[in-house]
Amino acid sequence: MTTMAAKLGKAGAVETVTLKKGRETTTISVPRLADTIRSARGLTIEMKSLEPALKEYRDYIASVAKDYIDASGTLTFIIDGIRCKVTFGYECVIPEEHVAEVRRLLGERFDDLVRTKITHSGTSKLIDMAADGDRGKAIAGCLVIKEKTPGVSFEDELNKQR
Repeated sequence: MTTMAAKLGKAGAVETVTLKKGRETTTISVPRLADTIRSARGLTIEMKSLEPALKEYRDYIASVAKDYIDASGTLTFIIDGIRCKVTFGYECVIPEEHVAEVRRLLGERFDDLVRTKITHSGTSKLIDMAADGDRGKAIAGCLVIKEKTPGVSFEDELNKQR
């Protein structure tokens, strides 16, 4: 017969999770984390299995929409209160090897008709430098740090092919 203390101990136990940072490994005990990871992994597997069918449905809907689309690029199908919005978008890209020719052909209108994107991104070493000393404070004043949306992915330890 199990004692009440033993039952309470089991009920309140928090499952440990292995935490790996670089080459270091440790274990942590965070309530609900193990169950949440398992549940999220299960949902991810279910969603991936549905992707081919969803793609087939979307492709069919888009193919029908092409017959009815106009210059606006957007239309909505409505059935039983379900709104299915279809938007066709495009991007006009001038390959680098053709920029000079397009510039020649457009002349003065080039800057009016062509958007040029140039980005400068700092490395992790620049971020470290910006956090250090007086020079770093001047550099930090020139930087905008944007937090990216965290990526969460899953991999089965037993079957790494998935």
